[in-house]
Parts: sequence; structure tokens; C-alpha cells
Amino acid sequence: MIQMSRDFATRSLQIAEETPGLRSMNDEESDLLAQYSLRRQWESSAHPYTFFNADHHSMTFLGFNIHPQSGDLIDPQTNRVLEEKIMPQPLKHSLRANHVQLNENFDSIPRSAKIEKLCSVIGNNMPYDPDETYELTTDNVKKILAIFMRFRL
Repeated sequence: MIQMSRDFATRSLQIAEETPGLRSMNDEESDLLAQYSLRRQWESSAHPYTFFNADHHSMTFLGFNIHPQSGDLIDPQTNRVLEEKIMPQPLKHSLRANHVQLNENFDSIPRSAKIEKLCSVIGNNMPYDPDETYELTTDNVKKILAIFMRFRL
């Protein structure tokens, strides 16, 4: 949740009170570089999310794995440790007993399961795929859900 709050706190637009016609070419190049840097920051950063589903009884985990022995939070794309010992053993055992997947590779699950996960967070009880040509990668789903959560605020 802390990671997601950092993402929400990051400005997506730079606002300036300058007259557009008075800007120099250097200012425009600087703005373009800043926008590119913001995009690169998203793509090169891990975004581990835990979503509390709309049913108020379940959660969806996306963008992270939990190391079985140490309880470390792991970025599944890079296998880098994001947070050490984030999950105590009793919590891990309780989640496993309730059939919660803590090491799921989202990109390898079937499209229908991806749609179901997305719909469970949003609160759609009747999963529907509006565009079968759109690739539902982990990154795309994170962005969709981040936008959804931002609008919910």
C-alpha cells in the first residue's frame, strides 16, 4: 500500500503559469525530458499492489511474490528484494490455508483469469472482456487499476 500511495503522490503533469508563446526551445526540451523521465521511472520501478476487492471479503495481489522461507517481498520481473521480512510466518500460513497465491506469475495465467481478477477489484460481478485484442500484461493491468483507484479517491 505504501508503494501505491507513492505512485499516487507522484505528479503526472507539470503545471506552469507561463505564457506558452514565451517559452524558449530549451524549456520545451526540458519538459520533454522530464516527461520521458517520469515514464522511465514508472517502467523501471516495481509496483507491488494489494487491492481490497469490492466484495469487502477478498484481496487481489499483483506485482510481487513472497519468498517462501524469508517472507521477503520480491519483484517477480527482476527477482530483486523490495522489502525484507515483510510477511511473518503465521500470516503466510494463514493465507496459504485460504488458498491465496503469493507467488503467482500474472503473465502466465489464462486471459479469463486475468479478467476475473481485474473485475473483482473493480466490483464487476459479471466478468466481461471488452477488447480481446488488448494485451493484458502485468504492467497494463497495474496501470488500469492505478487509474481506477485514483478515480475512486
